[in-house]
Amino acid sequence: MKIAKLNKPRPSISFGRETWIVRFPVDGKPDSQTFETKADAFDFYERKKAEEEWYGRADALKNEDRADAIRAIKILHDYDDTLTLTEVVKEAVARYKAEKSGIPLAKALQEFKDQRKEAGVKDTYLSCVKSRLNRFVQAFPKASTRSISTGDIDAFLKGLKNRDDSETSDGNKAVYRRDIRTFFSYCEAQGYTDKNPAHRATIYTPETPKYEALTPEQSRAILEGCPVDILAGVAMEMFCGIRVEEVKRLRWEAVHITDDTDDKFITVDSNVAKKTKKTTSHRRTVPIPDCAVPWILRGMGDIKEGEVKTGEIMPPNYRYQLDIARARAGFTASVRTTNSPIVKACKAEAKATKRKLTPWIDNIFRHTAISYTLAKNSNIHETATNMGNSPGIIKSNYLKLVKPKDAEAFFAIYPADVPREVNVPASEGEEDDIEPAIVEKTV
Repeated sequence: MKIAKLNKPRPSISFGRETWIVRFPVDGKPDSQTFETKADAFDFYERKKAEEEWYGRADALKNEDRADAIRAIKILHDYDDTLTLTEVVKEAVARYKAEKSGIPLAKALQEFKDQRKEAGVKDTYLSCVKSRLNRFVQAFPKASTRSISTGDIDAFLKGLKNRDDSETSDGNKAVYRRDIRTFFSYCEAQGYTDKNPAHRATIYTPETPKYEALTPEQSRAILEGCPVDILAGVAMEMFCGIRVEEVKRLRWEAVHITDDTDDKFITVDSNVAKKTKKTTSHRRTVPIPDCAVPWILRGMGDIKEGEVKTGEIMPPNYRYQLDIARARAGFTASVRTTNSPIVKACKAEAKATKRKLTPWIDNIFRHTAISYTLAKNSNIHETATNMGNSPGIIKSNYLKLVKPKDAEAFFAIYPADVPREVNVPASEGEEDDIEPAIVEKTV
C-alpha cells in the first residue's frame, strides 16, 4: 500500500473557476483541502509541513515502532529527563558506524604478530604473546577493533581460568592485561581504533615473589630425577644461578669445563644475558662449583677426546621434561603436562601413599643458587657480579635465606657414583681446632 504524503498545492479548474488543492495524510489515509487562492493554499501547506518536521507524520511509524519509541522515551526520562530520543539515537548510530569502520580482531592480531616478528622480538616472547592474545581474540569471535570496550576486557580478565579450570592468579591476569594493552596500542597507531580500551581496564597487582631455596635433599632429588637431556641446564641453573631464559639461549661453546685447568666457568655473553627496561645486558663469567661439574658432564653426553661440544644446551621441550623431574622429586607439575604418563604415574603414587606434593615456586633454581652461594662466600658484591644482579637485590632478597651449614651440604651434592673428597667432622669430645681428616667417600 502506498503511503500518503503531503503534496505541494496544485491548481484545479472546476466549472471555469480556478482553485488550489493541498493533499495530505490524516491517520495514515489520504485527505485533501481546497482553497480559493494560491496564497491560502501555500500557507496551509507550510503549516502542515512544519507539523511534520516537529511531530512527524501520523503514518510514518508502525504501531510497534510507535510503542517502542514510547518505551524508549520512558527509559530515558527515568534515567535523565534532559535527554532526548534523537540525541541518544544519534550517539548510538555514531558508535555503530565507528565499530563497523574497524577491522576484525583476528585480522588485526595477525598483522600485530607479523609486525612483532619483523621487529625481531624473541621467539619465546612472541610465542607467549600469541598464546595469550589468541585466547583473548577467540573470546570475541565477531568483534572488531572498535567494538571492544573496557568492560569487555575486564570481563575477560575476571573470568580467566587455568587449563585445569582453577582460578588463575592476579599475576597472570596482569600479564594478559599488559599484552592486550600493547595489542590495542598497535591498533590505535594503525587507525583501527580511536582509543585504547585496555588503558582503563582493572589493574591486577602480582603477588610479591617468594624467595625460597630448595633444601639439599630436594636439590638432589631434582637432579636424580632429571631426564638426561636437561640435566646440564638444570645443574647450571641450580648451582651457577644462570637464568632459565639465559640457559635456553646458551650454547655449549660458552661452557669451559673440559680442559685441564681448575678455572671452570660459563661465559654469558650480552646477547644471552637478561636485558631489563632500565639497563642493557652485560657480559659476565660465572664460576662452576666443583659439585656441578659431574652433573653437567653427564648432561653433555659422550664426546671424543679433544672434541668440543657445540650447539644449544637446552632442548625445545625443556618445560615438559622439567615437569617430569619435578613430579619425580615430589613437586607439583605445571598444568601443561597433565597428560604426561610419567607425571600421571607420580601423581597417582603420591595419592595412593597420601603424600602431598610440594608446590613449585617460579625461579626456585636461581633462588637456590644465589642463596647458597651467598651463605658460602658471605660476599654480596661478588655474588651480585656472578649472578648478574645488583648488590641491593642480593642483600634484600637472599641474605640469610639459608644457613652456612646447609650451604656446605648443598655444595656437596655429587652424583651417587662419583668419588670425592669430603671433610669428616671431629667426633664428639674432640677439640674443635683439630684439623679434620680428608677421606675418600662415595655418595
